[in-house]
Amino acid sequence: MIGFNGGLIGKANPTIAAASIPGVWTPREVEVAVRNAKWSNAGLLDIYAGATAAFSLRSLRGATTNSAVVQVRRSSDSALSDFTATQITDGSLVAWVGAGNNGFVRTWYDQSGNGNNATQATDGSQPRIVVSGVLERDPADTGRPTIRFGLVTSRLVTPTIAITSNCAIFAVTKHTNSTSTWSFFFGHTQSGARFYVGKAANGSGSPAVHLKFAGGDFSTFTGTDMIAKTVSYWQQGAGISQYRLNNGTTTALTSGSTTSVGISIGGPGVDNTDNPWYGPIQEFIYYPTSQVNTHANIMTDINAYYSIY
Repeated sequence: MIGFNGGLIGKANPTIAAASIPGVWTPREVEVAVRNAKWSNAGLLDIYAGATAAFSLRSLRGATTNSAVVQVRRSSDSALSDFTATQITDGSLVAWVGAGNNGFVRTWYDQSGNGNNATQATDGSQPRIVVSGVLERDPADTGRPTIRFGLVTSRLVTPTIAITSNCAIFAVTKHTNSTSTWSFFFGHTQSGARFYVGKAANGSGSPAVHLKFAGGDFSTFTGTDMIAKTVSYWQQGAGISQYRLNNGTTTALTSGSTTSVGISIGGPGVDNTDNPWYGPIQEFIYYPTSQVNTHANIMTDINAYYSIY
């Protein structure tokens, strides 16, 4: 029997690839097609394609399993070397950095395939991945590797990327400093156009999710826990946006305008060095289109790896 998309119902096509799947397929049909093709090493981005930029210390695509996910600088001689996700966890990275030395991330490679690598050429502004010969890990998620920000004003910046009216953002973060401090793990700002996501200090000093748009439009949700959370943000259309936590909380927001500048990971923006993020960032994925129909599955995939909730 022929299905609505031209395929045979009930028969797997072993030659299908995620990139060739028609856009009319539902997210569930994409997932079934990929898995039926026996693509055993399919990653999150294979099943949920279309990201503009994607950063992680795990492999997000089957085709890049053996590709570097980070470039690291070691403190002893400032030498640089690339490492795959496997080399981070099997001890190769720590062995290269050396006992007693620190390792800092100079480049976090974009796994979306678009080449939007997040970089930091200034040594003193690079986040840390190895401390005194020990891999940085987050015990809250079974000890997965992490990149630690906030030791200094550390951030990694991508090439120019537009924040669209239908964007979706997924991030795995954890805030570790005083609750009375403003702090942002992501920013997209320049010349007055602002879009921040992170932790704000409300009047009582407790942590709160905070989004700031152009024109001074603050949207703050008090009492929201930013500790070891998967964060999902999306806009369903121009002027209509939502913020969602892994516990299902959804809040409507009012959108603001932005310009096309680089995405800053670990701080509020390319041209703003205030209020950096304090703590680990393990994953950051940006889609230029709304993921309202896929966000639950994407967050399930993220949680299955990081054990967030």
